[in-house]
Amino acid sequence: MRAYVSDRFTVVKIAGKIFDGDSIWRYHKTTDRRELRLDFRRVELVTAGGLGRLLKLHKRLRSQLTIVNVRPLVYEVFEVTQLTTVFHVSCLTYRPDPVSVP
Repeated sequence: MRAYVSDRFTVVKIAGKIFDGDSIWRYHKTTDRRELRLDFRRVELVTAGGLGRLLKLHKRLRSQLTIVNVRPLVYEVFEVTQLTTVFHVSCLTYRPDPVSVP
């Protein structure tokens, strides 16, 4: 987990399969920013437990949570569970790598 503070919000970059919502909460509380953004660019899987942690974090923040750069398959989990109506979630747009032709 890496984090930084911008002019308007706290950004936490999440990687892997699970994240620690309590650590994110403690870090965010040390800043004077109202909004928290989670960068999910490197998140490959969100489990039921991970969704539960997000809901707990969302409740603590009183809806000041935004999740950005979500991979399409992970975004699908948010859609199926209808959590896109709870969180502000933006899907990562992939740019295909150029294919070299011999």
